[in-house]
Amino acid sequence: ERINLNGIDFGNYSVVVISDYNKGFLFESDIETIGRSHPCVFLDTKKILGDWAKTVKYIKINHKEYIDSSPSIDLELENKIIETLGAGGCRLKEEKFLVDEVEVKDLSGAGDSFLAALTIKYDECKNIYDSMKFANDCATMVVAKKGVSTIR
Repeated sequence: ERINLNGIDFGNYSVVVISDYNKGFLFESDIETIGRSHPCVFLDTKKILGDWAKTVKYIKINHKEYIDSSPSIDLELENKIIETLGAGGCRLKEEKFLVDEVEVKDLSGAGDSFLAALTIKYDECKNIYDSMKFANDCATMVVAKKGVSTIR
């Protein structure tokens, strides 16, 4: 069953986060509509990127997802992509942010923790680069623990 976006007042929110695991709940047109409905939408998707993704502010994808989407990534999309690189940190455009080396015990939840930390910090400071550094630090804490964990 399609999600009805008509009843949602996105103006009630300072940031909108779309975490799309490409399970059939959200269509590309839904994501495009949400992006047009709010100026600060963060997207994490497993879909191959296309023009529909240009309406969001930032797109968080991992390196594999970036490679899979690379044939359809033009300059407009490239400028929105925050690519997570595992032990290599993350990047936006040519700006790369490294992470401290830690013993990785479990990768579970690292990407979701990165996205949550990124959006929370961005909502607070409105600086994407400071937000990326904070998100890196949080994801690094998560992978250093066994099992899905909280950041404390």
